[in-house]
Amino acid sequence: MSHPRLPIDYEKARREFVGSLTRNFYGSTAFTKGVGLNSYKNFLKRKVPTIDDLERQMAQRFGILFSDWNITLINSIKTQTDPDYSRTVKEFNLVKLENTKIEFKSGYVYEADGTIRPDFEGGFTHNKMFYPVNGWVAYAKEPDKDDLMAGIRIYCRGKIAAQTNIFNRKAGFTGEYDIRSYLIGEIQADWLDEKEDLIQTDRREILWSHELGQAFEEWGQKVVAKLGVISRNPVKKHTWEIFRETSKIEEKINAAFPEKEQASIRSTALEIAQLVGQNVRADTAKDAQQTEALIQLSLTLLLTLHWIISFEKPLILKIHLLLSSVMR
Repeated sequence: MSHPRLPIDYEKARREFVGSLTRNFYGSTAFTKGVGLNSYKNFLKRKVPTIDDLERQMAQRFGILFSDWNITLINSIKTQTDPDYSRTVKEFNLVKLENTKIEFKSGYVYEADGTIRPDFEGGFTHNKMFYPVNGWVAYAKEPDKDDLMAGIRIYCRGKIAAQTNIFNRKAGFTGEYDIRSYLIGEIQADWLDEKEDLIQTDRREILWSHELGQAFEEWGQKVVAKLGVISRNPVKKHTWEIFRETSKIEEKINAAFPEKEQASIRSTALEIAQLVGQNVRADTAKDAQQTEALIQLSLTLLLTLHWIISFEKPLILKIHLLLSSVMR
């Protein structure tokens, strides 16, 4: 028995397809097979990203490279000789601050120099079962305003499961600004969807309220705290380098104390400036106006200390004589 064919509204079907593709293009086979953006240029233009942005978004979603498959984007608006015609999605190129990286591998935690930390594990135990976490966390060399790169990206079986800055740690802790501004990382936890699926549908968050989620959250907060301690000196060193470059502090100290016999004063001035400069925020260290004010403060402090040192003995003697006369 034959059935009459229902009329197909091709225009409606195309609109629905384009809308669905725009909202959920990450998992679209059309894009993974290399279909370009040209086919959809007349629909929802504001929501179709450039090939550069799309590459970054795909890299965030599929941050782990595989040997048996990859994702290639084709922009058919461009000619094949154009450098923006095609793009193979790669891992994020994140520039890490030296000596701040912590790596998790096979249950162990490795510092930047390869040393194993005996006081910490690359995973956690919950209900007598160990849940391994692989990957790394570090400080970025520069704070990145791109939400795709900021914070720690959590993957499950090669696909993003969530992204977190500080594993829901409450505000107000020491070093919070640096952590929120510089923390980056990529970790894999393939057990997130094994027994119970802890990944929310939009793949932006984990069910932290679940018992296993809470244990994971607690482990992550300890990681953040450890990284803050380990990175303290590298961050200070990096901030001081920025401050010194922005302020031209050495040139100004040499100009203020040019005499040969003032070498010790110049050395002390630089030490004071470093104490000030390495403890400011990175955005302050890059601001020429603010660094100039801090330099003037450092020089004033130096002159005050120099005056105290120069007159220390006579001043102490006068105070002693004054107290002696009062006590009589």
